[in-house]
Amino acid sequence: MADDATTPASAPFDDEAMAGLIEGFEAALRRERERDAGPSPQAHIRASGLDWCARAMFYDVARWQERPAFAPEVVARLQRGRDIERALTVRLLDAGLPIEESQRHVELRDEDGRVLLTGHIDGVIRWRGVKVIYEVKSVHPNLWGRLRTVDDLLHDAYCWRWVLQMLAYLHAYGRRAGLFILDDCLGHQRFLPLWRDRLEGVWRRLLEALRVAVRAIERGTPPPQHGDPAHCQRCRWREAAVCMPALAADAGETLRLLASEELERALLEREELEPQYRAYQAASRVIDAATKPLSPGRYLCGPFQIRLSEHERAGYWVRAAKIKRKTIERIVGAAAHEVRTGPWQATA
Repeated sequence: MADDATTPASAPFDDEAMAGLIEGFEAALRRERERDAGPSPQAHIRASGLDWCARAMFYDVARWQERPAFAPEVVARLQRGRDIERALTVRLLDAGLPIEESQRHVELRDEDGRVLLTGHIDGVIRWRGVKVIYEVKSVHPNLWGRLRTVDDLLHDAYCWRWVLQMLAYLHAYGRRAGLFILDDCLGHQRFLPLWRDRLEGVWRRLLEALRVAVRAIERGTPPPQHGDPAHCQRCRWREAAVCMPALAADAGETLRLLASEELERALLEREELEPQYRAYQAASRVIDAATKPLSPGRYLCGPFQIRLSEHERAGYWVRAAKIKRKTIERIVGAAAHEVRTGPWQATA
């Protein structure tokens, strides 16, 4: 077939046509990510969603429809993680490693045959006659450098779930050892072994939460809340406004009402501007990284002139003093009813 540049009947491919092509690509990717955003039905607790909180795992199954869909950027990150997992498995096979049972379905049952959880392992490496379960995890390069032991994973605000997931697979399989392969998305890998018998305390705690959650699912009534406000702050079901700790318990101290219309307007305006502020910060970080290696002088980039100069910054000691830190969050769900109906005492 002749190229469009030599075909008289073809429409010219100009800037407008290229813009339409790019828009079509972006729209197709958006539709794909929307299909992958969830939520999806759950018949059982999933190994990837294990939690210290039995109530959160109960909601994952009993009220899965109300779980918020993942944001497009989160879906894109999860998709890239799956791409890295597949690519790394192919590389391991090409390197001659005996990879077996890729994406095998796993079930863990209790002594009565009740299903506690289900999942899919990334694969098994057969080594010296022993099957070792491995899990590939893609990690941001900045975080990858800090994750050097399983203990680092367990104490990370996000990666701790990976440890619970691996422990569940080891117990379901009856295996003693597992292996994390951490990829930094830049082609580097780090290998972290996990020994089941060294984390028995962690497993017992998780197993108790699992049993409580499964019994609650069978009854159809949620178990008690977790009780740790710090854990509840990060919960997916708090974000969904399905499970909200009581305000007093959440704050850990007496709540006092600030009766100020001016302050409330400022808080509402701050909430509205926050996405723009975050976008501004992200753009500033890109600019700082791009200009950091440049020497002082004037530079032109598009319609912008950038002037770089160096100045001496005086050093000084800061006097010791108490400072106040604040966190601001919108109250939603059941706790919002408390705000509207509670007998709050105004603070002047």
